[in-house]
Amino acid sequence: MTRSITWFRTGERSSSAFYFVLVLAIMLPLFRPGYLLALDLSWTPNIPVQGITNDYYVIFVVLHFLNYFLSSQLIEKIFLFGILWLAASGMHRLVKTFSTSETWACYFAGLLYLFSPFAYSRFLAGQYLILLGFALMPWFVASLWNFLESPNPRSSFRLLLWALAVSIVDLHSIFVMALLVVVSLVGIRLAENIDFGGLLKWGLGTSLAWVVLSSYWLLPLLFGTSSTALLIRNFNPQFVRAFQTVGDPRYGVLFNAAAMYGFWVDKLGHYRLPKSVVGIWPGLAVLFIVLAFIGLYAARRRVFAWVLFITGLVALVLGVGVAYAPFAGIYYFLFNHVPFFKGDRESEKFIGVLVMTYSFLGAIGASWIANVIRRNFTRSRGELIGGIVLPFLILITPLIYNPIETWGFAGQMKPTNYPADWYAINRQLNSDKSNFQVLFLPWHMYLSFNFTNGVIFNPASSFFNKPTIQGNNIEIGTVYTGDNTPTSLYVEKHILSVGSTMKNIGVNLNHLNIKYIILAKNFDAGQYQWLNHQQDVTRISDTKNLLVYKNDAWKAAP
Repeated sequence: MTRSITWFRTGERSSSAFYFVLVLAIMLPLFRPGYLLALDLSWTPNIPVQGITNDYYVIFVVLHFLNYFLSSQLIEKIFLFGILWLAASGMHRLVKTFSTSETWACYFAGLLYLFSPFAYSRFLAGQYLILLGFALMPWFVASLWNFLESPNPRSSFRLLLWALAVSIVDLHSIFVMALLVVVSLVGIRLAENIDFGGLLKWGLGTSLAWVVLSSYWLLPLLFGTSSTALLIRNFNPQFVRAFQTVGDPRYGVLFNAAAMYGFWVDKLGHYRLPKSVVGIWPGLAVLFIVLAFIGLYAARRRVFAWVLFITGLVALVLGVGVAYAPFAGIYYFLFNHVPFFKGDRESEKFIGVLVMTYSFLGAIGASWIANVIRRNFTRSRGELIGGIVLPFLILITPLIYNPIETWGFAGQMKPTNYPADWYAINRQLNSDKSNFQVLFLPWHMYLSFNFTNGVIFNPASSFFNKPTIQGNNIEIGTVYTGDNTPTSLYVEKHILSVGSTMKNIGVNLNHLNIKYIILAKNFDAGQYQWLNHQQDVTRISDTKNLLVYKNDAWKAAP
């Protein structure tokens, strides 16, 4: 079963070009001037470097460096374009390399992976790092399977690179990688005679290299000193329930998740769901499931088909999580007892693995049906039905299942820029060369602005060059905040809760070295009227979108 991955064959170049054009049909309207702003997508003119103890530190260092040569607007759009292209082309190559599916069936796999409701919702919610982990996963799987078939320096090096790539963009995906590794090892050990010595030698070497190269974030996480570890420590079952997978009003949560839906943001109405415009979506979902089972039957003697089938089943159970009573106990057990599984407070992320299962096994199943038709019909009729009609019908099903992803997601996402007064206030703050912090209000992690189409992650701390304190209160369901830092607790207890009863709040502001307060004129700005009645706080700017106050009692920190 030895097979090497040849990355740049003519057919591979053709498929890469096809997906490039296809992604262009999605992204082209979004390349107009402006930023793409969504729930978790709030890029700013400057791309800051994140904390060095975070797993995604490296990727933001790269983006920060590119920002010296390219505008962040362009970087953002190229980055999102690359994610979609990597997803489709990676899934195509995985099927092409590790199955006997015909070429058109490989395109079906790439299309389903790209146009899945999972990818659609994550994109419109702006969860670009999770989506990047989803896009890189087929590449990791291909490198893993290639290594298991032929453990050697070259294959182990490729596996190391893809494992590093996945882990530095999406910590959640580490559990998925571990699951795939374990199931693949067990499967190939039971099914085949393997080079156990080479596998052990190069496998341990690859694992050790991954640990060493990941130590900059892995060790702080293990010792509980990183911001990620501190955040995870605050998670409890209340978070799991707040972010639980959502069900379909008619078909329930299990079928909704099996149909690649269920993201908790779907219920907020920030975007249209593909199933809202496709009345036959349940039938198409069943078709994808049936194709996957047929693919498993057709490839029942191939270990990797079983690997993805088993992994997909596990992903479905975990993806439904606590939203389905028979599975809730499993998820709660893992959440409470498996180290760092608490980071998976939102279970629907696992459905991305199920999408990969459908794409891989579905392509095999579709190809098998076409071959059966060709064998059992006359030559001319078999070629017509099995070689033209069926492939065409199968290929268009992902596009029918999700017809509103092309051309800027049917106009649901449009580039927008930050208002001129945001830039002006930033320059005003920069003109003050003293060492201070800025408090940004209203105090929310997510809020809407006059220039945004809905709620987004507060961009203030990234937009303004001066160190800016902003709300980290999630305010989803019964969850108020997930990161009770000393700074945020002080702001809430000693500034916000007492502001309306004090006349000299400047002393409290000095505790955090706050010299300026910026108040955005959004829907709840009125609750901060107490700023206008302070004796030691003066309003110094009043623009269309922002109010700026100065702490007259501010003293430079010693």
